[in-house]
Amino acid sequence: MSRAFWVLAFSLCLLTGCLSFDPPAGRLACASDGECPEDWSCGSDARCYPSGDARDAGPTDGGVGDASTADSGTEDGGPVECDDPCQLVAPQCGCPPGRGCYPNSDLSGVSCEPAGTTPEREACTGALNSCQPGMGCAIYPSGNLCIRFCEEDEDCTGGPGSFCARILSGEEGQEACTFSCNLVDQNCPSGFRCEPGTIPPETARTATDCLEVEGSAAGGSGDDCSTFRDCLPGFSCASGQCLAYCRFGTSCPSGGPCSELTPSILIGGEEFGVCPP
Repeated sequence: MSRAFWVLAFSLCLLTGCLSFDPPAGRLACASDGECPEDWSCGSDARCYPSGDARDAGPTDGGVGDASTADSGTEDGGPVECDDPCQLVAPQCGCPPGRGCYPNSDLSGVSCEPAGTTPEREACTGALNSCQPGMGCAIYPSGNLCIRFCEEDEDCTGGPGSFCARILSGEEGQEACTFSCNLVDQNCPSGFRCEPGTIPPETARTATDCLEVEGSAAGGSGDDCSTFRDCLPGFSCASGQCLAYCRFGTSCPSGGPCSELTPSILIGGEEFGVCPP
């Protein structure tokens, strides 16, 4: 398959170095308009849509984004429907053994291809199907990484901080999971840095993702900064200073306590703060 260059849509919070993810219409579950992002409304299908979106009135003819389906067997005695020609997001179906469902290069369709073996967040060859089924090989200047396709947050099984919040260019509605990573340990692949992000509507949920290291990124503790990209990986740009991430409730290398951030950063039940200079 041909190489695919995918554009990731992120809005950067320049002061703290966080990211803000704008979910596609129909992904967020809701019970009222107040549980949706600002200027969005809760449709009759209990999903959030931008106000004025024709779909905010609820599903018709099978629901929002309903794909043509084919019977792929039974589950608990009932039929299991599978996207035609195959189902991209787990549980995959529609492909014979040894093959997986993968998108084509412009994300406008899917097909069954020989199944790859590279897991999520690991380096891949550039061919979409070099990754395990349900994933694709995303091309970055710093290297190629396998990303997991998703429709709901529950599809993202990579670990704490991984959410269905990565918006890909191409066919409308195609999404992928952010990478689970650790702000202190900085366990992203070489050439990438782990950063936090918020998911609207505003909740205590915090996503993480591996972003490419750009420029010199040389700022250490107490150095001036305007964005996190001015700082070394593992440092946030808070109040105009590069400050190292730390686990709240622990001591910093200097011996002082880890200071809480506002709003707080809570990832997988663990709170992160910064070390004062």
